[in-house]
Amino acid sequence: MTIKSMFLVLLVTYFGTVLYAGNPVIEQFSGTNWEQVSKARLQLENMQAEAIPLLIDMLDLKVEAALVETGDLIYPGARKFYGHGEIIEYDIDKLYIRAGWILEKITFQNFGFTLIHERDELLFGYLQKYFAPYLTGKYEAEELEKAGYIEQRLAISELAVIKAKDWAEKNYHTKWNRFEALKEALESKDEVRQVSALQYLRKGTSACKGLSVAAFNKHLKPGITALAKHNTRRISEQALVILNDKDYAFLKIKEG
Repeated sequence: MTIKSMFLVLLVTYFGTVLYAGNPVIEQFSGTNWEQVSKARLQLENMQAEAIPLLIDMLDLKVEAALVETGDLIYPGARKFYGHGEIIEYDIDKLYIRAGWILEKITFQNFGFTLIHERDELLFGYLQKYFAPYLTGKYEAEELEKAGYIEQRLAISELAVIKAKDWAEKNYHTKWNRFEALKEALESKDEVRQVSALQYLRKGTSACKGLSVAAFNKHLKPGITALAKHNTRRISEQALVILNDKDYAFLKIKEG
């Protein structure tokens, strides 16, 4: 953790509750009550670019804040399963993954935080596909291929953090904005990013500065029209739903 991080987020653990001193939204987001965490995630998304440095700092925290009062929430760390409810593909009991979850939601990037929970036989293939530039030294590809699944999952968790930090160092600056990130994700070749962007447009309620009917039609609609012809149904169907919403209801539910 950097000196900046240490001053920004003073970690205190007491009876299973993790608190952060210095930022009330991060403090709430790092707690254990799901209702409060959920409220804080929306606040962080609404902060857009301002939230990114705070979330990058949280990536250093390899501690757990096991959620309580989760109701029918479905996620990898869930202790009860009701067969229905909101699905989150991230193990958000772990604070660094919780940070990665919202970081990916804000930026529409795919750093790989959900890959930890993929089937054993798929892990090495995902390491090659999503982390190829990093498979040297400690993460030598030949060694990882021979390693067990536990070691491969650990490598993915560590590399996702490294990849997110590298992205922030290279791309996050005063000119970065969520609208351009949304457009970039829709036009990317990464299906994970495409789905994230489409899901946000369809159902997301957080703010995206610059997103308006005019901006949508000029800058986003061409990319969505192309995705409506995608051979993957979860992409093409969502794109068509957006295009068929002639009242732009999906824009009216967003804040800001």
